[in-house]
Amino acid sequence: MVRKKQKQNRIQMANKALEITRTLLQKDFNLADPLEEVDNQDALKKQMIPVLDHLLNHDMEKLLLVAYRIDLNETEFKAVLSNSNPDNLSANLADMIIAREMEKAITRLQYRS
Repeated sequence: MVRKKQKQNRIQMANKALEITRTLLQKDFNLADPLEEVDNQDALKKQMIPVLDHLLNHDMEKLLLVAYRIDLNETEFKAVLSNSNPDNLSANLADMIIAREMEKAITRLQYRS
């Protein structure tokens, strides 16, 4: 019974973290169209790839500002930019950005009263 309750709590926390992450992405990227609610990180990644494709091709300055604002590790960010296959660049950046935003979301949940 206790394990079932703990598992439910972990699932609830993961869902809340994902929702906070979605909200952070919308805010940090100043998205005109809201991201759809999702139930996993892969679905969120699929929504972010076109956003990142656009920024990579049309507004690199904004991408760099967002990377700074969300506090991506600069060395890792530069490595992804320079070492990724161009076909996978947006997906690799999405993974990195979502992971960082998830960290922030989990921290917020842990220290929420």
